[in-house]
Amino acid sequence: YLRGLELLPRQNVAALREAQAHFEKALKLDPAYARAHIGVAQALFGIGITEGLDPEGWKEHAQHVQRALELAPDLGEAHIQQGIVLVDQDDMAAAEREYRRGLELAPGYANGDEALANLLYATNRADEGLRMIARAVALDPMDANLRLSYSGALAQNGRMDESESQVDQLLDNNPDFA
Repeated sequence: YLRGLELLPRQNVAALREAQAHFEKALKLDPAYARAHIGVAQALFGIGITEGLDPEGWKEHAQHVQRALELAPDLGEAHIQQGIVLVDQDDMAAAEREYRRGLELAPGYANGDEALANLLYATNRADEGLRMIARAVALDPMDANLRLSYSGALAQNGRMDESESQVDQLLDNNPDFA
């Protein structure tokens, strides 16, 4: 499980598939390990964002999320992933409720803040979205993907100098970032 977690932030398909394999191995050892179900879901989501998932991949994502919620209804990361399922179904109000519930249960989960920020931007609440992505970066300042999202949010708000500064920090910390 921990090996899978270490690979998730790399956000390239090879690392995500390797992470998925580690999470699936953890599930073979303990099929009731809710966090490993969420790990598989996160890897599948990352693959979907990076190269696209077929309908079966999204179905598998949703099944792992559902199983995690059955096993651990108070697992914040599971509610965040459920929000992603609901966004895919174009139910933004329900997705927002799941994101907010997930953040109640896991207040330090930076990727949850990012997910909610993306939804807020998609529903024309840019100021609140910018605050959420800034919070995500404050929670995990070394995560290159969060910093890239923050840079994009600043640019969308016309704050180009600040956006450029975030990209500079990202590249200083991660010179090989694509």
